Amino acid sequence: MNKFEQQLVDAKKRFRTRLLFVGLGGFSLLFVALFVIYWTRAVSVHITPQEAAYLSDLSISDGVGLVIAGKVFSLGKQAELLVKAKGFYDETIEIDFGSGIRNISVNMREVPSQVVITTTPASEKTQWLLNGKTKFVGERFVRNMLSGLKSVEIDHPYFVEEVVEFEVERAKSVLLEVELKPISRNLVIQSVPDKAQVEINGELVGQTPVEIELEGGVHNLNVSRSGYFTATDTIEVTNTSKDLLRDFILKTKLAFVGVTVSPTGGMLTVDGLITNPSSKISLTPNQNHVLRYEKDGYISQSSNINLKPEEQTKISFQLQEETGQVIVKSHPVAEILVDGKSFGNTPQDLKLQTIPQTIVLKQEGYRAEEISITPDANSPLLVQKILQTEFEVQMSQAANMVTNSVGIKMKLFDPRVNSRGRYTMGAPRNETGQRANEFLREVELTKPFYVGTTEVTEGQFASFKGSKPGNPDFPVKNVSWTHVVEFCNWLSKQEGLELVYNFANGIVVGFNPKANGYRLLTEAEWEWLARVAGRSKKFKFVWGNKTTIPPRSGNFADESGKKTLARIIPRYNDGFPSIAPVGSFPADPAGLHDVAGNVSEWVHDVYSLIPPKPNQVELNPFGEQIGTSHVIKGSNFRSATVTEMRSSFREGLTEEQEEIGFRIARYVYGKEG
Repeated sequence: MNKFEQQLVDAKKRFRTRLLFVGLGGFSLLFVALFVIYWTRAVSVHITPQEAAYLSDLSISDGVGLVIAGKVFSLGKQAELLVKAKGFYDETIEIDFGSGIRNISVNMREVPSQVVITTTPASEKTQWLLNGKTKFVGERFVRNMLSGLKSVEIDHPYFVEEVVEFEVERAKSVLLEVELKPISRNLVIQSVPDKAQVEINGELVGQTPVEIELEGGVHNLNVSRSGYFTATDTIEVTNTSKDLLRDFILKTKLAFVGVTVSPTGGMLTVDGLITNPSSKISLTPNQNHVLRYEKDGYISQSSNINLKPEEQTKISFQLQEETGQVIVKSHPVAEILVDGKSFGNTPQDLKLQTIPQTIVLKQEGYRAEEISITPDANSPLLVQKILQTEFEVQMSQAANMVTNSVGIKMKLFDPRVNSRGRYTMGAPRNETGQRANEFLREVELTKPFYVGTTEVTEGQFASFKGSKPGNPDFPVKNVSWTHVVEFCNWLSKQEGLELVYNFANGIVVGFNPKANGYRLLTEAEWEWLARVAGRSKKFKFVWGNKTTIPPRSGNFADESGKKTLARIIPRYNDGFPSIAPVGSFPADPAGLHDVAGNVSEWVHDVYSLIPPKPNQVELNPFGEQIGTSHVIKGSNFRSATVTEMRSSFREGLTEEQEEIGFRIARYVYGKEG
């Protein structure tokens, strides 16, 4: 080596020596600086659990700092520490170095491991229990678990229960497959009768009685024998089942009979039990059965049959009518009607069907007799009746006093009593006050009739008019004869009675003297009521034969009417200067009010001036069918003369007047009497 080269080598050595001293000095300065920082700003990190502490990795994720031996220091005021450990979730910690904190703790959270358990065979009915509690039902168990020793119970109804224990390691999945062991139970099958074939799930396994072993599950059982219905059952064998027993009583296959009947509507019995006739009635085979069909009025039929299983047959019952002898007699002779069909006149010897029958005996003028019978095939039946006339029946049912639909009280009169219905109406020429129109007429009344005890009031008449009455208790007045008989017909319709008056275009064109409906009194009836009824003999006046009017005999032209009436009755005062309420005075001897006084009354008859034929007795006279004027009878509140007071007094009018009203009557039975 020459000198120059030696110099270069020496120079290099000196440079290296100086560089070493400079490096050692810098490192010393850095070490001193770090030492100061470490002791002045270091934060100690403590990690739990212990397993995480061993595996932990600390680093500064944000900020300027160092991690040395579990301590964190930073040249700044804040830093973010990231802690990692295998099997645990990462944790990020914010560190504030200026707060004076020197120690921090970090609790690491373990990452669970997935556990999957399956079974062979797999089933949706499997129950999975963790710690003795059912978690879910399904084909497999899937759950995230923390590390440690675990136990899972597996319960399937058709297999033996299993308990699986296993260790779960951190960060490692667990996959287990468990083979289930099937269960089995003994099944004993018996039947009556025995020797029936037994099928389990479609496979023949023997004849009853039989004992077989069944695995867990649902099994279909059929027990069959010829001539019997197959018995079926579904059996479920589970791990909670005990040994099983099935007893079957097999039902015999039925036989069938179709039944037709004539006539219909009767009663069919099979072995005594009522059955509806049909095309298919089931019967127990190989037994005797009695079928019987019967109906009232017919001869019953029976049939005995014995059929094999599933045999079918038909039976027809055709019943013949059963009749009984019925002897029918009556007085008088009457027509015989049986359920509406005529069988001639009595007496008759009939053969009638033995069912409830209604026999009606009819004869004109008599009340029809209705008799309910049931003929007997073994014993003759006698029906014997004495018919009552319709008049006799009506009279037996008639009350002495009735109140009709509009409140009119009506009294019953029977002119036949003591033969007092025959009398002479009118007045002789020598009677004081007699007028030429008061013809002497021999009349006889034979029909009982009802008559109003008072004159018809405004209130009662208003029901017909459909209006509000002015004075409801006062007699209606100012009404025409036609209007009055319209009221009578209306009242008859109200009560379902036969109409007396015939109308055409609002005009009366005739009447029916035999109708039982409401009407006006005939002149003969009115005079009989005023002179004869309830009295010992015939009188001129309602109160008797004396011209002096007894007190309270009626409402006439009295002292109280001096200021309004042209003529009055001296020394008589009834207290009413004009019309009085009906019934204000005592009833007369016949039991009627205001026959004399208050208002005069329309009667039924057409007014006539034709004298009667001599030596003739008029029976229940009604007068002519039509006429222009009608008879007015009775005195009124304006009457003051002897002529007007007499019961034979009569007038003929065509128009209504203020002092004219009416009272009504009707026959109990108008056709005869």
